[in-house]
Amino acid sequence: MESLNKVTLSLKLPPKIKENLEIFLWVKSVWHQVFSAKENKIRPINVDNGVLIIGVSDHYELQNMQANYLKILEKFKGLFPENSKFPLRTIKFIYRPTKEEKLKLKMSSKIDRTSFRKEDLKALMDYCKQLSDPELGALFQRLLKNYYNLIT
Repeated sequence: MESLNKVTLSLKLPPKIKENLEIFLWVKSVWHQVFSAKENKIRPINVDNGVLIIGVSDHYELQNMQANYLKILEKFKGLFPENSKFPLRTIKFIYRPTKEEKLKLKMSSKIDRTSFRKEDLKALMDYCKQLSDPELGALFQRLLKNYYNLIT
């Protein structure tokens, strides 16, 4: 079975896109040599006209990378074959949280749970008890109890 890399390179893509894809694949192949200690915080995202775009999941690391981008570019240059022209002109760093961080942000986002008065919440609970469908009423009651931490 052919790899996805070989298949995409065999497609009839415009030359500039094919060139950017080849550079991106090379960057991914030497990635661990350049960023061995920080691999879990940063990752390559794209290459566009000689600009390598790197996603960084930590704000402190983002500032550190931006300050040292010339050293990083030199590391890549040192790993590139000497007989051909080095394709990267510069590096652009952007904040890109990991999937785990995005999920953590969603879960920990504070929702204003004080928008209802206690009396109103109790009235809602009583209304849920009077619904014609007892199963639906029980579900709404459980939702209110869990969401607003009510004690009845």
